[in-house]
Amino acid sequence: MNAETAQPLNSPSKKPSGGASFHLASLNSLEDRAQESTAETPATASENSDRKSKLRDTEPKSSALGLDATSKAKLDRDVQPVAYNSGIAASISDSSPVAELQTLMIRQGNQIARMQHELDAKEQSRRESLPTKWFASFDNVFVQPFQSNTTALIVERDHDDNGSVDEYVSIMFPWELEYSYRYQVGQHKSDGTLGFQARYWRFDQGTSLTANEDNGLIPTFQEGAIGYLSEDGDITTGLAFINEGSFASTIHSDVVDFELQKRIAPRLDLYTGLRYAQVGQGYAANTDVGTVHASSQFRGVGPTVALAAFHQLPLDRLQLFTSLRGSLLYGHQDFSVSDSFNEVTQSLNSIDVRDSNNAARHFTGNTELQFGIEYSPWDLLQMHVALEAHHFTQVGGPNPPATFLGPDSGISTDSPLDDGLSFFGLSFGAVVKL
Repeated sequence: MNAETAQPLNSPSKKPSGGASFHLASLNSLEDRAQESTAETPATASENSDRKSKLRDTEPKSSALGLDATSKAKLDRDVQPVAYNSGIAASISDSSPVAELQTLMIRQGNQIARMQHELDAKEQSRRESLPTKWFASFDNVFVQPFQSNTTALIVERDHDDNGSVDEYVSIMFPWELEYSYRYQVGQHKSDGTLGFQARYWRFDQGTSLTANEDNGLIPTFQEGAIGYLSEDGDITTGLAFINEGSFASTIHSDVVDFELQKRIAPRLDLYTGLRYAQVGQGYAANTDVGTVHASSQFRGVGPTVALAAFHQLPLDRLQLFTSLRGSLLYGHQDFSVSDSFNEVTQSLNSIDVRDSNNAARHFTGNTELQFGIEYSPWDLLQMHVALEAHHFTQVGGPNPPATFLGPDSGISTDSPLDDGLSFFGLSFGAVVKL
């Protein structure tokens, strides 16, 4: 190096070169990218501060470059710390800002869903807080009856070598879904005060069948039997040696409730009151041997308790509901049967229930269960559909209870007073607030 070309490194006529120029270009690029990205969020403030410190540590020291005061000031002015942003970090680290945008959109979607659910809950609370009004409802109830004993008759199937019957089979009544209806009227309150309601459900249906050799229910050279009472394996009340006949079963039920209602928790109602129930069942057989008529009836009254719960769905004006009801009924039960062949009539407890001194004292239990969905298109109208089940214990049954015990024992019968009755199906209806 000669004297003419050699200049001090800190000469004002020379600009930094090499590493310093490259570093300035890099920082300018970062600054441009920072201006295009969003501002840092408070959640990343601490992390950004650490990264800023590290960035400053990598900056070139003006003193180490041997620059004079003017160059130092210019370098310090041009080279400023760049604020760290998570979007820049994502772009620098993996060049994928789309991933961060997708995460942000998912979070915003979840927030919108939560806000919508809160708005729906507030709207439901607003509707519940409206001034109490009378309401009336009507339900179409389609249920299938299930009797403990659904036997229409028993038919012999096999014989041994001596001609004795080895087996009887039971021919059952073909019950299907049957129509019934239910009314309800009252006032429901959600402010903790007492409301009330009255309910009425009526079921009145029947079914029948024909048995003969043509339809195979009573095969050729086989015979049927209807048995209520037997002695030494032989039927004493009922019919035997049946070759053909028609058979019918009927069920009639009336249930009335008078209840008080109280909101005991958010979306949970308690009902207490009285229930009256009347369950009547009939049996009739018209055969080539003779006729048989039987009836069973229970009438009683007692306390009833129910719980109803509701759950608001994310969709507006749509909610789930369920209810469970139990009743203990005390009343009168009677049973009677007659046949034209033996010309006998057998009766059990056939006494007028109005004579309380002589009425047969009998307890029976009754349970109901509902689960469904409800939609409210307007504040004054609600529509619902539900699955439901009803069960009465020990209300009796009219169908012949005879069973076959084998060729040595013949036919045996049991008491018809212990039979239960159930209903399973669905309902749909509407509630109008007046």
